[in-house]
Amino acid sequence: MSTTKRHQQPRVPTMKTFSERLQHVASIKKMFQADLVAALGKDKGTINKWWNGGVVPGPRNMSMLADYFGCDLHWLETGEGEPFPKLQTEEPLSEFQARRAEKCKEVELDSLAKMRFKLQRAPVYFEDFFDFIFEMYGDDQEAVEKFLSKLYESHANYRIWLNEKKQTDRGAVDKFSATKSVNGED
Repeated sequence: MSTTKRHQQPRVPTMKTFSERLQHVASIKKMFQADLVAALGKDKGTINKWWNGGVVPGPRNMSMLADYFGCDLHWLETGEGEPFPKLQTEEPLSEFQARRAEKCKEVELDSLAKMRFKLQRAPVYFEDFFDFIFEMYGDDQEAVEKFLSKLYESHANYRIWLNEKKQTDRGAVDKFSATKSVNGED
């Protein structure tokens, strides 16, 4: 009589609180509170409250955490089921595909963190900018319009300059590459 052993995931201890589940997935991913602050763009106080059980995140933040850790949303919310249910795939990813997928995830998370930072900073920047305009021009509508017109013109000139610089830099790189090829330095 032949017996077949099934590969089972190790049993995850029952975790009654969200903070226990958060700490569990963070420890598996070798992450700390500071890593979450940087990656998710949340302030340190919010992450600390989640981590220590003071607050349970709302649905949007809960979903963001599950996506970030790659864990099961239902498990993260309730503790029911497995944190990382085994995916049913036809064939495993090759080593190259796995590395590529991980790299894409890192780039995506980095981009999201940068975008989140910019979006958080934008309101402060514009509030300061409008305070500056009001202090400089007060209620003088004509002066404000003239200032904004010059600003738009300057921005357009900047964009033209930037495109020309990119083309010049690209041309210099092409010329350098051609010189190396002629001299046999490839």
